[in-house]
Amino acid sequence: MVKQSILKSALILTICGIICRLLGAFYRVPQAVMLGASGMGNYYLIFPVFAFLISLSSSSIPQSLSKLVSESIAKNNKKQAKRYFVSSLFLLSIFGLICTIVLVFIAPFLSNLQGNKSLVSGYFAIAPAIFFVCLISCFRGYFQGYQTMTYSGISQIIEQVIKISLGLFLINKLIIYGVEYAVFGSLIAITISEIFALIYLFFSYIFFKNKLKIGEENDVLTMKESCKKIIKIALPFTLSYIIFPLALMIDSLFFVKILTNAGVSGEIANNVFGINSGVVSTLTNLPIVISTGLATAIVPAISGNIKSGQIKVAEEKIMLVLKIGFLILLPCAVLFAVFPREIIFILFGSLGNSLFDEMQVASGMLIISSVGVLYLGIFQITTAILQADNKFFAPIKALIIGVLIRVLVCVCLIFVSSINIYSISIASVVCYGFVAIYNMGVLQKDFPLKVNYNTFFIVPFFAIILMLCACTLFKILFTTFLPLGLSYLFALFCGGCVYILFLFVFKAFEKREVAYLFKI
Repeated sequence: MVKQSILKSALILTICGIICRLLGAFYRVPQAVMLGASGMGNYYLIFPVFAFLISLSSSSIPQSLSKLVSESIAKNNKKQAKRYFVSSLFLLSIFGLICTIVLVFIAPFLSNLQGNKSLVSGYFAIAPAIFFVCLISCFRGYFQGYQTMTYSGISQIIEQVIKISLGLFLINKLIIYGVEYAVFGSLIAITISEIFALIYLFFSYIFFKNKLKIGEENDVLTMKESCKKIIKIALPFTLSYIIFPLALMIDSLFFVKILTNAGVSGEIANNVFGINSGVVSTLTNLPIVISTGLATAIVPAISGNIKSGQIKVAEEKIMLVLKIGFLILLPCAVLFAVFPREIIFILFGSLGNSLFDEMQVASGMLIISSVGVLYLGIFQITTAILQADNKFFAPIKALIIGVLIRVLVCVCLIFVSSINIYSISIASVVCYGFVAIYNMGVLQKDFPLKVNYNTFFIVPFFAIILMLCACTLFKILFTTFLPLGLSYLFALFCGGCVYILFLFVFKAFEKREVAYLFKI
């Protein structure tokens, strides 16, 4: 069995996550050109329904299964770990099949509800993907329980590559028959990409299983008992995964309408929402890939320690992961706050100025949202830690209260004319701040963490100052002989290198921490 350190596990998931997001971003450009506004409208009417069903059916399984598998391994009971895997396959195959059938049957109703009967074929194309994603999540959870993230990461890349290459090929071939057929092609490509990912994970499992030496352990739960335990743990995981998507759905339904009632023209309100969702959220979600990787890696890493009573070991791992997350997310948040226009220009160029200064609005939103990057990252990591410690409902309680606060703040600020277009950004930061602080308070009760203020705050503070100086100097230098986009990109990259160098020179991580980090 190849057991990976937290750092290696998180790094694998982060790199694969970034590759997938970049591939997805590049895919949207030719996809939008080939499908046109009408085709993209059809595509994004169907995809959110699919994404919600995926979140509902399978998003909780990888982490909940990885927790159970890790606990079984800690007790040297690999047979029970396999029983959990088989039980999850049984449960998810049934649930995934039900969701697929339901989507097929309600496709005509959804299409009528959305006012576009041509969407039916698209729903038919993507419905089987739900079944395959459910099975994929079981394999990923099993591998993650053994702290082996490579298979999960590679399967994500396979999904993206097949989806993009086959999707563009089918769109190109089917567009001559009409937009409806082209959208069908792009959606059927998603289903086929999931099949390829599942095939890869199946053969990886066969290879992985042959390397394991599973004994004849007697202390193994029955299939029924294992299923009950999976459901008991997966339910709170599922609740924590769907609350934010529901909040975003509320935004899409009401924000534009309320902003219009507050005196903003409908077209401007729609554009403001588009800037927040398409530009600002896209940027702020990039560093969140890092905290997602850390959160995924920490669950199996500490679940076994907690189960076996190794609380001190678990505390050391928690402190290290929190420090890594903080030291990585902090410079991202600062760069968003100090160089918003430059960062937006790198990915989106000069935004249009037809109705208002879109670049100024986007920059203002990014400055406000930058604080939320740090809060949201901390919340993700602490949520994973609390779930590993069986504190499932603490993050859910925080999320419910946080989302209510978010709605309240947004509604109150939206009628203040000087800041109403920024209300959604301010409300999100307040929400993320609350849930992060709440989680940290709950975490501190069970794990009294000791913070080294020198390595946690003082060293990063000076590293940030040097990073900003380096970014400014390199920006001035590179703009003299490079295009603006490249000069900004290289300047930020060089500033990031200075930050990392300073952390190592002034020993933000002690020797024992570095050694321990690569060992766990």
